[in-house]
Amino acid sequence: MHGTSTVRHGQETCLESARESLAQSRIEALRYRDTVSRRRDSYMPVSIRLGAELEDRLAKASRKLRVNKTEVIKRSLEAYLTQIQPGGTPYELGQGLFGADQSSGTDFSSSFKRRLKLKLRAKHHR
Repeated sequence: MHGTSTVRHGQETCLESARESLAQSRIEALRYRDTVSRRRDSYMPVSIRLGAELEDRLAKASRKLRVNKTEVIKRSLEAYLTQIQPGGTPYELGQGLFGADQSSGTDFSSSFKRRLKLKLRAKHHR
């Protein structure tokens, strides 16, 4: 009987150890998740080398816009990336242009002959 008690105690200890290990793993996973999500939200420092001419142009743009060079670079990069990857559906991209050629609402195709006759008569009947 004494041997059975020792085995049971050993199993309970093993089970408790496994629970603690699982709890520790969960805590570590949550810490990792928080670290990864913070990295996405934080700013990524970037280092670039500029030639003298480009650096001068950047400085002039910075003074003209009255913002720092970092802001000029971020705005330029955003504009460039939007230009090469505009995104959106074809409908969304052309939405501002739909109906731009609309006129006063008159159906010119059905009255074309009549209008042409009137213009020609007005031009040749002086």
